[in-house]
Formats: sequence, structure tokens, C-alpha cells
Amino acid sequence: MKLKKFKKLLHPLRLGKQKYLSYYVKSQKYRQLIDTNPQQALEIFWYKRYGRDIDWDNPRTLNEKIQWLEAFTDTIQWTECADKVLMRNYIKRLGLEKYLPKLYGVWECAEDIDFASLPKSFAIKCNHDCGSTVVVYDKDTIDFQKLCLHLNRCVSIPYGYDACEPHYTRIKRCIMAEELLPIPDATKEHVDSQSPLDYKIWCFDGKAYAIFVCYDRINGHAVFDSYDVHTWEIRRDRLSPRYRQQNFKQIPPPIHLDEMIRVAEQLAAGFPQMRVDLYNIDGRIFIGEMTLTSAGGRMPYWSDEFQLEMGNRITLPPITKSYYKNKRKNS
Repeated sequence: MKLKKFKKLLHPLRLGKQKYLSYYVKSQKYRQLIDTNPQQALEIFWYKRYGRDIDWDNPRTLNEKIQWLEAFTDTIQWTECADKVLMRNYIKRLGLEKYLPKLYGVWECAEDIDFASLPKSFAIKCNHDCGSTVVVYDKDTIDFQKLCLHLNRCVSIPYGYDACEPHYTRIKRCIMAEELLPIPDATKEHVDSQSPLDYKIWCFDGKAYAIFVCYDRINGHAVFDSYDVHTWEIRRDRLSPRYRQQNFKQIPPPIHLDEMIRVAEQLAAGFPQMRVDLYNIDGRIFIGEMTLTSAGGRMPYWSDEFQLEMGNRITLPPITKSYYKNKRKNS
């Protein structure tokens, strides 16, 4: 992005460009820009993160192409897939509802929740964000006042502005409770984890290409590694050096891996790229979520070489956002 684009934004004290943008992206004015001109908002956030312009005319890496897809294509279906309630409709249309965890209820605010109607254990969270989930093992031991305060705070926060993911800002926010998935005994034999193994499958044009396995996802911490989608060979070389876990224990392939791959590919069909998160509980497969902008489309954990390799698997479609198309024609 050329410096002249920031003349109207620069503070009189002439802060450094990146330092100024770190303040600007937290402002109400920047939120308005995400709503009115996502392309420019994405340019600004990219420069803030990397200190360089994004090349809209020649994106190459996975991260760059995700930004391009967000800026220049219709992302209405992205919103449906990102909404943890509405995504169930998409999954049902594909005939994959048997892979969904049970849904116990959906509410606009915590005061509407009938906790007496919920089972003893459940997972409760917001439908629009990341990090709001509370795992309830025994509701008789829960401080409901504290839980309600947490849920009301999370549901009040419009997700998508902090990391410039415009399709998240369109989600109608609510609270939802789902079936709590147990940690299988087979998992406990291999790793010490407080959460089930999370299999993240990256797909390109509906074909699975790489698998991330995460576990022990507690308080924002996670242990993970990369595997070949077909051979289950551990592929730590695909990770950037600082994300190569030294103490990661190699995990055997899950039961019905082929079925997991088929489910992921069905969900990702029709999208240039998608990450599908699945769980496998003693051979029974559950869909966790679908993500079009993993880490906001600014993933730090893949190596530069693998970023390029995955980016090469994305064929960019025609521009479909007309006001961007016209702007680019006139530029």
C-alpha cells in the first residue's frame, strides 16, 4: 500500500506507519471501513502485520490468496459456514447430519437459558467467535452467575473486526449448547490431553491435502503437529521452525481415516480452500467447524515453502464483487 493512501490517516505526531496502524485498526473508524470497504481494510491489516503491501495482482501464498478471496469474491456462504448454528443447515443439505453433535439449545442471551433442561454435562459457547467455549462436566458444580456473565460478555462482542475477517461480522450472534464429546481411552493411551484430538484437514477444490492434529487445547494453549493426509507420515518439515514441537508424541492414524477425509472433502467441495475440523471418538466422527480464514488468513505456523505449495493449489476464480471489479478496471 502506498504511503499516500495514509495521508488522511496519519497522526500529526507522525508515528511510524506500522505503529500508527496498530492503533488505527482498533478504532471505530477502522470498523466502519471493514463494513464499507473490506478490500482497503484488509490491505491495512496486512501492512500492519507484515510491514509490506499485499500484491492483489499476483498473490502466491496460501495466506495471500485467502486475503484475495475475502476481498474479491462473494463470501455470503462463508458466513453460513462460519456460523456454528447456521452451518448445521449447510451440513444437513449435504446429507451429513449424522456427523453433528447433538444441539441442546440456542439463545439470544444467557438469561434465556433453561439450565434445568440441559443434561449434566455439555459444552456451551457463542456461535460467532473463537474462545468462548465453556466445558461443563457437572452442572451441579457450576457457578451459573459467573457462567452467564462470561456468555453475555462474549455474545456482545462482534467477532471479525479485531482480525479483519469481514464475513464474521455478518453473523447474527447467539449462545448455543451442544453435546460434550468425551476424551476416548485410546487418546489417553498416547497423549496426556484435557480435550479430544482435533483433526484439522486443509482442502483445496474439495480435495484433502494436509492434516493438523491438535490436542490439549486448554486456555488458548495447544499442542499440534502435521501429518500427510494419505500416508499418515509425520510432516514436521511443513511447519515453520518455531512451531515444530520437540515433545510431540506421534499419534497413530484414527479409525476410519478414509471416512473422515470423505466428509471433509464433501464439506469443502465448491470452495477454493477450506479447513474442516473433525473429531473421532472411538471411530465415530463428529464435525467441529469449517473455516475459510484459518488464523484470519495470516497463518504463522506453516513454513514459507509450504505456504507457497498450498497457495499453488488454489486457482483464483473471477472477481465477483462488482464494486471491486469496477474499481480495479478504473485503476
